[in-house]
Amino acid sequence: MLSRQRNPFFQHAAAEYFLAERRGDGGTGARKGQVVGRIAAIHNRAHNDFHEDRVGFFGFFDCINDQEVADALFERAADWLRQRDLNTMRGPTSPSTNDECGLLVDGIDTPPTILNPHNPPYYITLVERAGFSRAKDVYQYQSVSDSLPERLIRAARLVAERKQLTVRHL
Repeated sequence: MLSRQRNPFFQHAAAEYFLAERRGDGGTGARKGQVVGRIAAIHNRAHNDFHEDRVGFFGFFDCINDQEVADALFERAADWLRQRDLNTMRGPTSPSTNDECGLLVDGIDTPPTILNPHNPPYYITLVERAGFSRAKDVYQYQSVSDSLPERLIRAARLVAERKQLTVRHL
């Protein structure tokens, strides 16, 4: 996903990846040189061409619960985006809205799911204190049943037969 050579996303995008390392203990217990955060700055030219705007994105955000570290990461990503004449930063998108995007703000006590964020609750505070505000709500629903309706099972079998697909459990 991060490879500029292998991921087709990078045919119309660029990204730079940043790590935050602790210079000293600073009272956090982190040892000097320990990685305490990461972020990607993402320039999605296809997005900007389609929407006719100058938006950059941040993604792959991971950080200890330390506002100073989070702010440094956000500022470094913003600097990289500004150098590309982008005037707005949105995120997290990792690397685009076709992949994992957003912050989990409710349901943190549920198990993680594929292509949906599952962050610690303190991320919300770090992002909001850095000056970001919610742009859109995205909902995910969890079923209380572990069985599918028979009608859906029949339709899936029919499609699998027609397309010669094999479905296996993970």
